[in-house]
Amino acid sequence: MMPTIDNDIARLELLVQARAPSLAPNLGLASGVAGVVLMQARLYQLRPTAARRECIARLVADLVAHLPRQHLAPGLWTGLAGILYAFEFVRRVDPALLGDDGDDIAGFVLDMDAVLCQFMRNAPGDANYDLISGISGLGAYALMRTDRTAAQAIFQAAEHALGTAAERGHDSWTWKTAGKHIPGNGSGQQQPQQQQRDGRYDLGVAHGVAGVIGLLSLGLRVGLGSPDTGTMLRYAIDWLLAQENPPAAHSRFPSTLTAPAGSSRLGWCYGDLGIAMVLAAAAQALDDLRLDTYWQTLLEARLRQPDSSFVLDSPGLCHGKSGVVHLLAGLARRADLPAATALTARLRAELAHAPKEGDDGRGAGLLEGWAGVALALAEPDESTPLSARPWDLCLLAGG
Repeated sequence: MMPTIDNDIARLELLVQARAPSLAPNLGLASGVAGVVLMQARLYQLRPTAARRECIARLVADLVAHLPRQHLAPGLWTGLAGILYAFEFVRRVDPALLGDDGDDIAGFVLDMDAVLCQFMRNAPGDANYDLISGISGLGAYALMRTDRTAAQAIFQAAEHALGTAAERGHDSWTWKTAGKHIPGNGSGQQQPQQQQRDGRYDLGVAHGVAGVIGLLSLGLRVGLGSPDTGTMLRYAIDWLLAQENPPAAHSRFPSTLTAPAGSSRLGWCYGDLGIAMVLAAAAQALDDLRLDTYWQTLLEARLRQPDSSFVLDSPGLCHGKSGVVHLLAGLARRADLPAATALTARLRAELAHAPKEGDDGRGAGLLEGWAGVALALAEPDESTPLSARPWDLCLLAGG
């Protein structure tokens, strides 16, 4: 890693550490303590230091202290599963990092696995299926679980719940987001009345069908799926590929199937980049050469569009520059993508000017804050094998 990048990461790490004490009682993965734990554990994995070990110990102690006082939703990025995910990643890096609480944490995780499985078994047909707060996110937690028996039980419970909730056509499956689960509901943002009533079809990784595809692909690759996983995956892919925009659009896929259809941004959460990521994983899981060619063509076409169509107006992982850097770097390791390499280099240079302490009010969180930026900049040129469970399985980007 270049010294200048090392300096940028160190500066961001200190910025996140300074803001971390103010995060509690937000314990979640997206914008709370668990996300900072994940950042620190990954940085420790890349370069172990005593200071990082001590910081992880403090953060884990914060999680343990606050958990009994929290009433948590189950979700990966917004609730309980994200905290469990962070604990499990730390355990994979070095179980000793959990300190004297390690045995208690192991027992807690096992108990919560049973709670999550029961939740999915009882999930209604209109349950939230997405990655951020819903069933797909609980399945993604299973990808990080260190106990394989528990991981398989959780993943297959998620797969079964998704199968129950699916709208099944003759040769394709999809999932509809109920109005009460549309992103923005509950946050003060008013949704169109028809969507509140009827729901909508969402194509993104964060909230839509692409997230289901990514989950099933990774589950199939690590051997957690059922005999039906491959068929379910192909049906979901067939539905998604049928939703292409008209040729004149900047993006091949819209964010949602709402009228009028429009171009989507370049990002992890929505758009052609996130879709290329999950289709690349699916191509590998299914050993599908046609799909492998498709995602590369999709991405190359999107990167030829005007920069203004990318809408990169923030630094974060979710829909900002660091998310694009992280995904493009991973995809460029799978295929020769000159445009991806060039854009990655340019965005890395822009992120190197991330704020000095006190210059920016952005949070310390993982999904949209500086913890995620630090991780994107810190990633080495070589990828972490999927068998080693990379930190970014929560993004469905691992491997």
